[in-house]
Amino acid sequence: MEAAAQRGVADITNIAVTGASLSRGASEVIALRQAGDAEGSAAAIEKLVPVFYEFRIQLEDATALELQEVSSLRTKADA
Repeated sequence: MEAAAQRGVADITNIAVTGASLSRGASEVIALRQAGDAEGSAAAIEKLVPVFYEFRIQLEDATALELQEVSSLRTKADA
């Protein structure tokens, strides 16, 4: 059974994809800045803002799901 199919287990596939996108975007920002294109670098940063926001939401959702699972497991262990 895949982890994503298990109740209470966060699927980190989307988190990994979004994180990779952020990494590529950051590399682009750095390359533009190093090439002296401050305006292009600033524009690239602006394009990353919604991606970063989505990444943050994904992390918060996964964290909440994992904390719920911890609580559930503790309750079962205490029973």
